[in-house]
Amino acid sequence: MQIRSYTTKKAAQNLLSSWLQGKFTASRGGDQWDGYYEDISVTPTPHRRREDMEVVAITITLPD
Repeated sequence: MQIRSYTTKKAAQNLLSSWLQGKFTASRGGDQWDGYYEDISVTPTPHRRREDMEVVAITITLPD
């Protein structure tokens, strides 16, 4: 299990929504004729399901 922490619940929910869409891949490059290009694609990941996920509140206490 991997724990990721965010300062607000909304931030955690936004990241979860993005993660559930799939794997994001970016291709960037350029040449002397067409200039710069950037292509972002999303590969669906069917095993990522919202019903299997949950956002929970935690409290992190650091030692003095």
